[in-house]
Amino acid sequence: MQRNTRRGSDVNKLGDLIKLERLGEGTYGTVFKVHNKKTGELSAMKQIKILGGDADGGVPSSAVREISLLRSLDHPNIIQLKDIIPADGKLYLLFALMFKDLRQHIDGTRQQGNHLPSNIIRSYTQQILQGLDYCHKRRLFHRDLKPQNILLDEVGGLKLGDFGLAKLFGTPVRITTFEIATLRYRAPELLLEFPDYGPAIDIWSVGCVLAEMIQLTPFFKGTNPLDQIHRIFSILGTPRESSWPGISSSTIYQDISYSIEQTSCLSQELSDASPEQINLLSQLFCFCPKSRISAEEALKHQYFTEIFSSQENNAASS
Repeated sequence: MQRNTRRGSDVNKLGDLIKLERLGEGTYGTVFKVHNKKTGELSAMKQIKILGGDADGGVPSSAVREISLLRSLDHPNIIQLKDIIPADGKLYLLFALMFKDLRQHIDGTRQQGNHLPSNIIRSYTQQILQGLDYCHKRRLFHRDLKPQNILLDEVGGLKLGDFGLAKLFGTPVRITTFEIATLRYRAPELLLEFPDYGPAIDIWSVGCVLAEMIQLTPFFKGTNPLDQIHRIFSILGTPRESSWPGISSSTIYQDISYSIEQTSCLSQELSDASPEQINLLSQLFCFCPKSRISAEEALKHQYFTEIFSSQENNAASS
């Protein structure tokens, strides 16, 4: 009896929601903007089809993982899971509604012929790192950080979203695929198919996102994994054993390393970047995962600390 009552309540909850518009696609479901006709509240609703139409089973593993993880996370820079509604052979996840994603913001800015203000780039980068630092300290890495999964509100706030590929690290994991992050934001250890990757792959993705905010187009525009490696090495140089111990054990690296020349560098590719941005990017783009800067360390970088010192000095003298 309690079971039927619960299901009836879920159906009633769903009946209170009115779909207003389709917002996009998540890892495993369609996302809609919805209006609660009883409360007047606006939310984002991810609609997931349950295999077999049975609300007690058949839920995609990625959905189960995201629900479990988001229930344990509470941080201003991580999207809030507000409710879960199983009904009509589907699973509905309700999230706090955000204004747009970073992909839309970058594309809109470029189409208008503008640039993102330097203070906005700094603030967004800092908030991304704050969200990742919180996750990494809880032994969780996102594994699919990209502009589409970075959500913005109308007052400068930012939240990390779509945790469908996120996992806990520090325990043995069976590697079945290295295609876990979108190609243009994929770290070199994934491209070279090293099985013992960790949270440093998120940090590489932050570098890709920061560079993209500066130039308003993806930084490494590979068309396939091999082409992506070529593009990375041609800008950052080809890593060697001295800078990345163990890299020569990758058969992919053995096949291509001799043929790639460095034809550019970060400062040439990002001529509008500040010296502080280039310095931070060089640490986010460190080839060796063990030497790559952490989210906690990145937040202490002069790119963030100097601006606050300047603001404090100005406030003190006024």
